Amino acid sequence: MKNAFIDCSNGENMGKNTSSLRLSLLASGLLLASTVHAKSAVYSLDIPAQALDKTLNALAAQTGSRILFATDVAEGRQAVALHAQLSVEQALERIVGNTGLVAQKTADGSYLIAAPNKSDALELGATTIQAAGLGINTEDSPSYTTGAVSIGKSERPLKDIPQSISVLTAQRIKDQNIQTLDDVYNNLPGVITYGYMVGDNQPYARGFQIDNYQINGIPLPNGNSITSQNWADLVPYERVELLKGSAGLFQGAGSPGGAINLVRKRASSDFHISTTTSAGRWDNYRQQIDVQGPLNEDKSVRGRLVTSYGDRGYFYDNAKTERSSTYGVLEFDLSPQTLISAGFSYQNVNNRGVMDFGLPAYKTGANIDWKRSTNLSSPSDYNDVETTQVFLEAKHQINDDWRMSLTTNYTKLNLDTIYSNTGGLIDPLTHGGGYNWAESRSENNYQYNTDAYLNGHFELLERRHEVILGANVTHAKRDSGRYETQEYEETKSIPSIIDFIPPRYDRLARYRTVKSTLDQQGVYGSLRMNVLEPLDVIVGARVSWWDYSQDQIAEPSGVSKLSGQKTNAKVVPFYGLVYALTQNWSAYGSYSEIFSPQTDFMTYAGDTLSPRSGETYELGLKGELYGGALNTSFAIYQTNFNGRAQIDKSYASPCNSPFTTLCHIAGGKVRSEGFEAEVNGRVMTGLQLSASYTYTRSRYLENPDDVSLEGRSFLTQMPAHAARVWANYTLPDEFAKWQVGAGARIQSGTYMLGSGMKHEGSGYALYNARIAYDITKSVSLSMNVENIFDRVYYAQTGPVESQNYYGAPRNMTFTLRTNF
Repeated sequence: MKNAFIDCSNGENMGKNTSSLRLSLLASGLLLASTVHAKSAVYSLDIPAQALDKTLNALAAQTGSRILFATDVAEGRQAVALHAQLSVEQALERIVGNTGLVAQKTADGSYLIAAPNKSDALELGATTIQAAGLGINTEDSPSYTTGAVSIGKSERPLKDIPQSISVLTAQRIKDQNIQTLDDVYNNLPGVITYGYMVGDNQPYARGFQIDNYQINGIPLPNGNSITSQNWADLVPYERVELLKGSAGLFQGAGSPGGAINLVRKRASSDFHISTTTSAGRWDNYRQQIDVQGPLNEDKSVRGRLVTSYGDRGYFYDNAKTERSSTYGVLEFDLSPQTLISAGFSYQNVNNRGVMDFGLPAYKTGANIDWKRSTNLSSPSDYNDVETTQVFLEAKHQINDDWRMSLTTNYTKLNLDTIYSNTGGLIDPLTHGGGYNWAESRSENNYQYNTDAYLNGHFELLERRHEVILGANVTHAKRDSGRYETQEYEETKSIPSIIDFIPPRYDRLARYRTVKSTLDQQGVYGSLRMNVLEPLDVIVGARVSWWDYSQDQIAEPSGVSKLSGQKTNAKVVPFYGLVYALTQNWSAYGSYSEIFSPQTDFMTYAGDTLSPRSGETYELGLKGELYGGALNTSFAIYQTNFNGRAQIDKSYASPCNSPFTTLCHIAGGKVRSEGFEAEVNGRVMTGLQLSASYTYTRSRYLENPDDVSLEGRSFLTQMPAHAARVWANYTLPDEFAKWQVGAGARIQSGTYMLGSGMKHEGSGYALYNARIAYDITKSVSLSMNVENIFDRVYYAQTGPVESQNYYGAPRNMTFTLRTNF
């Protein structure tokens, strides 16, 4: 009689049937002589007591391992619960300890579960795949999806989380040649960017700015310019997680657009050295070296060092960027239950002549027929950013059910810049009406962030529940200077902007100093109750204390204006439901809140405006198919944002201050609603897909500043329709060394209002492609092509005066990768 042979792997061979074969467990040259006991990577496991085959499948899914066993070996056997931080080997020792079986590791890194001392050959039948085998770490996975995410403190599969979450995996980052955070924004579902192209180009989703950032789940509150330009390069990070909607439970203050979690790379217990060398159009060159491995004999100490250097030009004239990045981490296994990680990252970015304010249009709203190579920035424009971060993280598994984590970060940012603006209300006949000016500023900022939490499971009424309790603290300081530049006081009038050559500028005296301090503390808790077999109810809350103070000093008079804002014991609730329709599909609903300080607006009393409050309602359906190799999600949502700044018409300008011109009150309300669909992962053997569609509708509900806007869109630069598609296919059989990829970015038109004029931007569809070849098992060569059909389009449409940017023409990048 033939036995079905179960392969809990990454699902790449799902659906393939193999002819029966015979394998001797003792004689096979694939097996190592010893049973499993080696020390390797540690995972946070959460597997209940259940049938052995289900436990082995769950272990494969949570660790990304390949585990093989015959059905008759697992039949009728039970496995113990695993709620601990263990390596795969340690977990298998516990699983098979009372079953009379042994776990053996093969030469290719797979694990084989079998009866001991079985001398007769085992006949294996058709192979089937039972689990995707995707762990939370995506670096060693070929998948475009992940087995779990960490943005909510507890590592859970996507279908068990009652909010929309998108993941940009390590494989997609490699395949699409994603190098910077701006590249990330362009490839996340439903995300657009708007702003100034050097450092202040901010992401938006669901009609609101995304100003909430996390690193390994630790919030870094926005407010002191720390997050604007900090993480331009992805060198320290292996994946990016995006939670859409209000993220106040673990984040604290922020906008309801969502939160971006950057997950750091970890050190391997095996030695690896890899290099990435790329060259592309416009003198775009980059080199990266990555070295990692054990630092002692038993591999309890591991290290990793990644460094990169890039030098690039742009498709427009007289601009270049030089970027260097270094990331290092050390990991220490103090015991089987305790892991300590310490490390740093350093990035230095030097921009020269890069466009800040883009191009103007005609005052009629028509576009000027600029060459795509046109650059109206001054040749003296520069933007230098230096960022340093150090971190320390401790994780401890208290017992099978409880674990705790403590993380602290220190981030320092220095910025120095001169930027110019050439724009205006341009006459279509004379090309007159333009202006040119420049300003200079400096930033010296730092912030400390500490987060500690306890995560555990408990039994109540014969059901298993989960609780998270934690607290985080932020202290940030900012010292910012604004400087006049040569001829700054004389705003130039340009006779013909077509013939204008921007002048050079030099920094002169400082005319304003801004010093600010931000302190935020918060305690949070979440309870996930399994009230019925298919139904989980999640309730949570955060209590926040937010204290912001600012001192604006006019130079050289020394006139000072103090302002501040405090929010005490602000309660932000969260409610969620997850209902398991089947083993693969779940339906969910959630309600979440967030609050957002308005420190840039002043009241007549001289205080900063009270915070805005956001609330998000969301319903959705999620699927985990092919054993987790493919994740899908569908969601509808509505977000309301209340208390937006409005002009206080009761008081004339200036507003009791030497710096502001108008007083404000909190009186506006806006709403965004829409639909999202997303598919990520393996759709067939060798084919990885990431596809998404988003529909977004925003409108003013209350707008005392201009009641005529009520009912109209409040974020007109957000397209109503947007789609992102990327697929990569590994050819079969004798062509398996080849890969081909293709994708598209499609969005509908946008517009901006300014100076009484509507400036419209057309929708567009861009097509990209990739081809790659494995020269050897350790060396590969790839070519990425962007904007294949060389479409001329505006990547950003601003008002008629400025902030209009062409998208890049067709370009190619060649990349050589080695991995030993």
